[in-house]
Amino acid sequence: MTYLLNDLSFSEMSRRPKTISVKHSPHKRSCLVRWKAPVLVMTAAIIVGIVLTIVHKAKDVHHCLNPTIDYEEFYDVILKDFLVPRPVGSQGHENVRKHIRQLMTDWDITEDNFHETVRGRSWKFHNIIAQSDPSKEKTIIISCHYDSKMIPEVSVDSKFIGATDSAVPCALIISLANTLKKVISLTASKYNLMVVFFDGEEAFYEWTATDSLYGSRHLARNWKKLFGSPSKIHKLILLDLIGADNCVFHNTFPSTSQDFKNLSLIERQLRTNGHISALSNSFADKSPKTINVEDDHIPFLRKGIQNILHLICIPFPKEWHTMGDNEEVINSKAVTDFHKILQQYLCEMMENPQKIKMIDSIPTLDFSVASLRYSDDEYIKNDLGKLADEVISVFREHGFLYIKNHGITNAEIEEFNVCTELFFNLPEDVKQEYLLDEDRHGWSPYLKETANIERPGDLKESFNVREILKSKNWPEEIPNFQKINVKFFKMLGTLALRTLRLIAIGLKLDDPGFFDEFHDPFGEEVCCNLRTLWYPSLIGKEMVTNQIRCGEHTDFDSVTVLFQDAVGGLEVLNKQNKFVPVTPRPDCALINVGNLMQKWSNDILQSTMHRVVAPSNDKLQHAPRRSLAFFLHPKNSATVKSPLNEDDEPNWPEEVPNFQKINVKFFKMLGTLALRTLRLIAIGLKLDDPGFFDEFHDPFGEEVCCNLRTLWYPSLIGKEVVPNQIRCGEHADFDSLTILFQDAIGGLEILNKENKYIPVTPRPDCALINVGNLMQKWSNDIFKSTMHRVVAPSRDELMRAPRRSFAFFLHPKNSAMVKSPLNENDEPVNAGEFAKTKFAQFYKH
Repeated sequence: MTYLLNDLSFSEMSRRPKTISVKHSPHKRSCLVRWKAPVLVMTAAIIVGIVLTIVHKAKDVHHCLNPTIDYEEFYDVILKDFLVPRPVGSQGHENVRKHIRQLMTDWDITEDNFHETVRGRSWKFHNIIAQSDPSKEKTIIISCHYDSKMIPEVSVDSKFIGATDSAVPCALIISLANTLKKVISLTASKYNLMVVFFDGEEAFYEWTATDSLYGSRHLARNWKKLFGSPSKIHKLILLDLIGADNCVFHNTFPSTSQDFKNLSLIERQLRTNGHISALSNSFADKSPKTINVEDDHIPFLRKGIQNILHLICIPFPKEWHTMGDNEEVINSKAVTDFHKILQQYLCEMMENPQKIKMIDSIPTLDFSVASLRYSDDEYIKNDLGKLADEVISVFREHGFLYIKNHGITNAEIEEFNVCTELFFNLPEDVKQEYLLDEDRHGWSPYLKETANIERPGDLKESFNVREILKSKNWPEEIPNFQKINVKFFKMLGTLALRTLRLIAIGLKLDDPGFFDEFHDPFGEEVCCNLRTLWYPSLIGKEMVTNQIRCGEHTDFDSVTVLFQDAVGGLEVLNKQNKFVPVTPRPDCALINVGNLMQKWSNDILQSTMHRVVAPSNDKLQHAPRRSLAFFLHPKNSATVKSPLNEDDEPNWPEEVPNFQKINVKFFKMLGTLALRTLRLIAIGLKLDDPGFFDEFHDPFGEEVCCNLRTLWYPSLIGKEVVPNQIRCGEHADFDSLTILFQDAIGGLEILNKENKYIPVTPRPDCALINVGNLMQKWSNDIFKSTMHRVVAPSRDELMRAPRRSFAFFLHPKNSAMVKSPLNENDEPVNAGEFAKTKFAQFYKH
């Protein structure tokens, strides 16, 4: 027999402890199904969002934002002691009651104790209520029942465990509550979080209005006497039947329909960002069903509480009310996923200002097997496979990852911080003695660096260690400055090399040491860089429009290893094209993929755009920010070619005769014209050396930097053109200069000094040359990189014809440092990094 509930169907179940009503009719209370625990598990994962930092182990809000959940710790500390028979009146029930109180010691605890007589026998019940701050005006309740059913008969010697019903929900709300309590205290939430453990939810004999829901019925009756007006209840969340496979939660109350949609959205976001498994959706984001499962929320519903979110698995797990509902049925991944989802949801509802961080927070991996406590010969003997797979998974999704247990002690990090802070606090005239040398070793002053050329100078200064074998200029005023910096250069360089081996293993390359021949951070070739970045206090500093601590950029090396302090400000660009904060984590190093590693991995791993913004918090604005970054760059002589793409070479259409020959011919001709234009520019700018630009450009060399583009604009007849759509959007070229040939169709427009677009009339036999962003910088803004676009023609005959043009973009070598010879104070910009930034902006897909 099947019962239809709107568009859901449920098979009749042999036992009937809870009632499902179709619409509101006393004649349709026949399918008594309990839809409980699974819903809770998924919801809890959402809320906690990322941490099972269980109990009160969260030392600060950053732990709450941790995207990993240690299920073993969750099990050992919380869940294990719930996985016992615990019917009302049993010793197991008393032990679990004590366990709850022990885990909620920092809360305001109330016990609602009472007796009821069932078929002539008196039973004692204990509702347990824990509150974060009863003085708050509004209360959010998260609840479940903690008793288990008496199976096979009414006896305190019952052997039924009830893992989903409801040991896992109890453990989840304890973990969530203790995590969220720390968040509440740090964010001045206006809500009181109340955690309710109902007793006596299960029927002793057969589910009826009087033999069930003992605890919730009693608490609802006495609510006003115990806690004041029920109108203070902002939301009641009830969890049940959670922890098994394939649990689906349904939207059952119109009043919390938006909450359910939020849960569904959070689940999708967490899955997209790689924080939860790629299982089917657990929260069915549909219109609410007219379904009422009889559970502990019913007595409150009858008291007029409407904002109820009932998270229960529908249909019930097949093990429901059988001896099979034991520890074996628990899916640890489902539990942790639910925990993450529910945590995120609750943090958002409590107006946690850190909520965005949780959605996009960077996963933390345990680096123990590759730790620096092992020598190079020792660590490669460890089983690196699991960690290598995790590295690839996180880099693929985020481009960044945190590592813990890396082998660098807090004492060593503090020693480095103290040493470098002493340097940055030296007088300016003293630091001037240690300015960057020809190898880029030394001090870079405040505002002299610009990671994003479109912004003002970065609000930072830095000290750079580029090479440790050559004799360099080290600050003598700071004791052990050279010794400590060299030590960290070696330690972070070693961590970076070990990360390369993990990447090679994770990418399933034949040789785990594939990257070794391309990297030698400790050799004589100047290629890697240890940078100490100092962001002074912003108090008293004048900030201009659009200025931030470090502009948007990607790292152009292989990998970067970073330590940052607690001030924060680092943000990364997520897949939704939004910058999200990267919360600092004590004892953890942050590693990210650079442009060259993205190429080596054949774009499997992503080099992610990032920046550093100023804090909005006044207290943090008073504090300086410091970070330590090691940039692992290949040898300058290395040729970077992906081992995963045999065709990582130009691919020419064989169907078109002489296609390659003709294109190569024009590449060389236009490249030569471009180089000659550079010489004319150098002469016209009165530079001492007419060949000034030659060392920075090599369009015919091995380094891929220049581009010949043939642009084809098809006929517009029969094409659907949406509003605001044109043939090529407004942009400025970011290279040194561009040489263009266009046909007679026209459409090119440039922005003049009156800020109006004007047509560029095609001229037979003429090439068009324009300045790019980098040439504007080289010329110290004497030349301007002009905005331009291509619009569709208005004349019918021109719309019928396709338009074609071909353009040669002359870009400097990727290794070139672009600095104006006309301004000795101009801060260099790396050409390769600048190009990568621009490509990321132009080609979002």
